[in-house]
Amino acid sequence: MVTKKYTMDKSQTLLYLQIAGRFDKILWTHKIQEEEGDINVHDNKIVKNWKCFLSALTSAGAIGTIFSWCGEIWVSIITSIVAAASAFLVWRFPDGELANKSQANKSYAAKVRHFRNRYESLLTDIRVGNLSIEEIQTRRNVLEEDENKLFEEVAPHTSDKAVKNAGIALNERKESTTTFLELNTHLPKHLQLTEEEIRNATSDDLHD
Repeated sequence: MVTKKYTMDKSQTLLYLQIAGRFDKILWTHKIQEEEGDINVHDNKIVKNWKCFLSALTSAGAIGTIFSWCGEIWVSIITSIVAAASAFLVWRFPDGELANKSQANKSYAAKVRHFRNRYESLLTDIRVGNLSIEEIQTRRNVLEEDENKLFEEVAPHTSDKAVKNAGIALNERKESTTTFLELNTHLPKHLQLTEEEIRNATSDDLHD
């Protein structure tokens, strides 16, 4: 038995595209926060390793042994440089700082993921024809209010590197303006619109 695919009318498709745009922004926010969390985890490992290495050099007298052929003056200079570098890392990256930043990014990403899933559920219900226009608008407005409450929080810091990594993870780097066809590729396969549906919904006669 072949089930006929549900076809949205223009009003439903326009609402779908608006909500898909919000889904796309949430998708980016979630991925950027996750990438920043991964960056902080990576940096934390590097910093910890360097702290241990520099500390071992200065505390075990290794520098004097390794550079004994340089003479006492140079050994003292090298020891001072290594000690200064070690002190700088301790000052610049207090124990647990990067780990805490990573946890903050991951925690915020988890909250955003909750909204991503809610938007995806709403898009699915629209796609299969389960909702009327009024029901779509009601659920959209509730999501908007809840989303506004989330973004009233101060989001953890993210870097350009995290944005770049997120762009690669989401199929090449994207700009802040995303076309309907581009955001459509970010949707799960079963939720994507056909090019014909997008053209029909965004044709000039919608504004007549």
